[in-house]
Amino acid sequence: MIREPLPEPEQISAYLRSHGWTGEDPLPADGEIFTFSELSDDGEPITVLLPGSSSVVFYPLRVWDILVTVAGMEERSEEEVRADILAEIPNVKTAGTHLSKAGEPLTDNLPVTGKP
Repeated sequence: MIREPLPEPEQISAYLRSHGWTGEDPLPADGEIFTFSELSDDGEPITVLLPGSSSVVFYPLRVWDILVTVAGMEERSEEEVRADILAEIPNVKTAGTHLSKAGEPLTDNLPVTGKP
């Protein structure tokens, strides 16, 4: 089925958003439904459910469903999609430092001394 490690919800969300998926109606603490930008062959929307937490019992099953669906849309294997999702590092802000997707500090317009 799916190999470890599993991508985190933030990684999956970042990947989906950057690959033609739109987040719809966030579910309170339960997750988010994503819809693909194109319709299926039968004219129906293509959706996946991303749990809000990796600690829920059904998380591995939901991740597998997402991988199968995305792999089908991208005509790639589930493992290739999983590897790309794991490489996603959403932009995060920690202790006043902005990090790029690669985890490198962004230094544009920051004072050299660290003082404003």
